Amino acid sequence: MLLFLLLLFNVCSAKEIQTPIINPEARSDISPLQSPISEPICTFIPPSGWEIAKLINPSPFIKIGFVGKGSTSFRPSINLALEEVDGDLKDYVKAVKKIHLADPDTKCRDLGKFNMRAGEGRLLDITVSTSHGDIKQYQALFVKENKAYILTIAVLKEDFLRFQKEMIQSLESMNLIPDLYTPLDEKQQTELKEFFSRMEGNASPESKKKELERMHKTLSEKYSQIGPHWHYLVLSEGASKLNQAQNSALKAD
Repeated sequence: MLLFLLLLFNVCSAKEIQTPIINPEARSDISPLQSPISEPICTFIPPSGWEIAKLINPSPFIKIGFVGKGSTSFRPSINLALEEVDGDLKDYVKAVKKIHLADPDTKCRDLGKFNMRAGEGRLLDITVSTSHGDIKQYQALFVKENKAYILTIAVLKEDFLRFQKEMIQSLESMNLIPDLYTPLDEKQQTELKEFFSRMEGNASPESKKKELERMHKTLSEKYSQIGPHWHYLVLSEGASKLNQAQNSALKAD
């Protein structure tokens, strides 16, 4: 049931950083625009300047990761994971701690209640001894309707004080929203709907890809306060609509 060892991921190297512009052909079956069966969308805001990253050991449980710049080749990182669970938050925290503490190189403390935009969760303080040195991790856990939301941030212990404030702010930012339009005012919602509509239209694939690039720039300039994770979801949805339009055109031919 619990696959938390997958969450203690290796930090990505610079060559594994990927752009938030989504490849229209690399698409998940689930649209983030409106979650299936009214399932909420989990979002968070990583520390400023951190880049979206490809995980070294990808897992279906890990939805996205970001990396920053540390004092060594080990890069500070944050990732979001989801999994189905039985029981409540108390049971889940107990099970997670048991897995962490089964590793003799890992220390884990429950720091107690932790308030996030999504609601009240728990915060774990984890230290792992590795070849890079001691790695300090904060892990925010939140459970709702039999689903666990896990936001994990990791830095070298020697860099911990430098990043601590930003780490806490990012963990606190974890939120559950019903759809991608929720963070926007009415004018912004209209702009986003028009973007998605253009992705579904009859324009050429090349012009739509340019539209994706323009939207990427617009998100960075006009929607920076919502954060790059939400930007990623918007671009992913736009790429999905482009891919669907291309597939429909091929079938029509």
